[in-house]
Amino acid sequence: MSVPFLLLKIVLYIKIVPQALPATQITDITDHSGSEWVTDSAATAHITNSPRHLQQTKSYAGSDSVMVGNGNFLPITHTGSTSIGSTSGKLHLKDVLVCPLITKSLLSVSKVTKDYPCIFEFDCDEVRVRDKETKKLLLQGSNRDGLYVLDEPKLLVFYSSRQVAASDEVWHRRLGHPNPHVLQQLSSTKSILINKHSKAICEACQSGKSSRLSFSASSFVASRPLERIHCDLWGPSPVMSVQGFRYYVVFIDHYSRFTWFYPLKLKSDFFSTFVMFQKLVENQLGHKIKIFQCDGGGEFISSQFLKHLQDHGIQQHISCPHTPQQNGLAERKHRHLVELGLSMLFQSKVPLRFWVESFFTANFLINLLPT
Repeated sequence: MSVPFLLLKIVLYIKIVPQALPATQITDITDHSGSEWVTDSAATAHITNSPRHLQQTKSYAGSDSVMVGNGNFLPITHTGSTSIGSTSGKLHLKDVLVCPLITKSLLSVSKVTKDYPCIFEFDCDEVRVRDKETKKLLLQGSNRDGLYVLDEPKLLVFYSSRQVAASDEVWHRRLGHPNPHVLQQLSSTKSILINKHSKAICEACQSGKSSRLSFSASSFVASRPLERIHCDLWGPSPVMSVQGFRYYVVFIDHYSRFTWFYPLKLKSDFFSTFVMFQKLVENQLGHKIKIFQCDGGGEFISSQFLKHLQDHGIQQHISCPHTPQQNGLAERKHRHLVELGLSMLFQSKVPLRFWVESFFTANFLINLLPT
């Protein structure tokens, strides 16, 4: 150091320590934890009593010492740096001296104001340290028996009111893409303010929450009737129809989206039903069935059916196992048929055993409706 010693005027020790006794004998007020810092306007450096209180330390080999208020000289063993908590984060203290015989950790007011642009305010009850430019409170301490001891800063949560109200789409992104019902509940309790509602689908949610990748849309376009026939077989029905049917099969023409509905008593009746359907449509429409698309059900891969397709030059397309999306046209038509048929059943309060008649009517109406 450039000075022979550091002069510290500590009113505490002059006040309570007799002049004949050294200050280091007042052990009942020593802060061994090093967590309390006493602000001292006369101290020319920060001082603590143990190197354990510092993050970075090095041994001091110089000849300087610290003189306290009763005239005693305290040896310096280490120097280093540390930090104390403030409302704006950590306040770093540089060039902290370690004097094992000191009884309190001292925060030099002049050193802090030199390193940081801040203001110290003292009154009869407390000390406050504020940012010189913004006047924001950084540190605060209380008067304890004539000593201004800094308090541990409380954890503060800063909330920006610049954009309190926002659209549901913005809140959806801010809160980590929750379910829309979560936003509705938060809005109802006034936890968030939504000023605009949108019905847009979040693409990030579609990509991040999907259990599998989406299927690409088919680019096939039919140029004539019967160029591709889609088929799906449903059953068994939990309720047998009046005529004893428990299954049904639908055939959909890709070109016109026209649908043929055939009820079945057994799944084994599919082959004879297809032969009958094939003769009907090929004779009526003047075209041959070119492609037959279906799933991998047993009725579609039986040797009898496969031989029939081969004999008539019909190419078969089978969707991969557990991927009904590849037979999506037939699956969607089946759902449309079931929903419309059941809706008419419930509306007319007809027993469920008349589901075949209801589905026949639904299929007739579907073929009349625009596609």
